[in-house]
Amino acid sequence: MEEDKKIQLLKTVGLVIWTITGVVFCAFVIFCFASEIKSRGASLQQSTEENKNLTNLDYILKNDVELTIGKYETKDGKYWFEGYLPITIKNISKDTATFSFGIEAFNTKGERVEIDSFFVRSLAPGKTAKVKAFEESDDDTEKYENVKFVIYEGSKDQFGNDDY
Repeated sequence: MEEDKKIQLLKTVGLVIWTITGVVFCAFVIFCFASEIKSRGASLQQSTEENKNLTNLDYILKNDVELTIGKYETKDGKYWFEGYLPITIKNISKDTATFSFGIEAFNTKGERVEIDSFFVRSLAPGKTAKVKAFEESDDDTEKYENVKFVIYEGSKDQFGNDDY
């Protein structure tokens, strides 16, 4: 009987030790998890604070793309006179995305001459694409002499990048 009490006491002590060890381990895991969440939350808050005054377009131009607007080009085509505005878009984000932008042309008086849009589909990170805006033919190219081109809207779509 005395032997059974000793065995029962050893079982109880072993159970208590395992319980304490389990509780300490769980507390450690919870502490590590909470620290990681707090760290990510602080990082997200800092990022949000830095970008809270940016419009969607400003955010895209600052964080997602390098957009270069070239000089309006004109040339004699085989059958007619052609003109276009070359634009280069480089994806500097970490995501493959489709980017679309609206662009306006203003003359020296500040009057809008024309409005256009362009997009690049499924542009991978670090990749560059070239597009043309304000493609014109014949006499329409004259209106783009001495104009200022302004990007007025933009969007980034990370979904639906599949080819149709």
